[in-house]
Amino acid sequence: MKRHYFFLAASLLLISCGSKQAKNTDTETAPIGGSDAAMGYTYSKVLDKKIRIFEDGMRMLSAVDPQATTAAFAVFPSDSSKVELFMPEETVVLEKRVRPDGTAVWNVEDDDTYMFERCANEWLVSRRGKVLYASTGCENKRQAEFVGKQGEALSAIFFTTAGLAQIRYDGVDYLLRQYVTASGYGYKNPFVDIRGKGQDMTLTFSAEGKSIAFTEKK
Repeated sequence: MKRHYFFLAASLLLISCGSKQAKNTDTETAPIGGSDAAMGYTYSKVLDKKIRIFEDGMRMLSAVDPQATTAAFAVFPSDSSKVELFMPEETVVLEKRVRPDGTAVWNVEDDDTYMFERCANEWLVSRRGKVLYASTGCENKRQAEFVGKQGEALSAIFFTTAGLAQIRYDGVDYLLRQYVTASGYGYKNPFVDIRGKGQDMTLTFSAEGKSIAFTEKK
């Protein structure tokens, strides 16, 4: 009889421990509740835990609006195979890929995706040829407007520390990388190329070989 009670007690103890362990696990993976949100916690998919993004994430400032009061945050797992972007508009998880030139970029296999990358000493978030967030926000960018001989209009934003140029021509946005020139400046991507010196700049379409001369507006 004593042996019977011993096994019964041991069984109850194991069940009790198992219930406590399950309860703890449920607590760790439970959705963010009101008290968590009040303390600044949110759930990170790439870290699989609750975090405070302003403590665990890398802060990114708006590269569009210098007066913006909200920021984005980037969170990496230990192997940097992904990045989770917490933006005011939405949260997305992007996969790491390596370009033919060896540079890394985080995105998904979709032309409409967000792009997260490091250019020189600047981290950038872009989409559809536009830079949305940058490590230094609007601090290191210069804007310019150009006009062609036939009245063509081209706008450009130069991200000086990142070595990038964002141009808009004929309703289309292009993000270009800087390259070394003998004089002046040069930026390109697989589709377009801009070369400039002083107030003059030339836009060239790579596939067509077509070039348009522009002059910067004062």
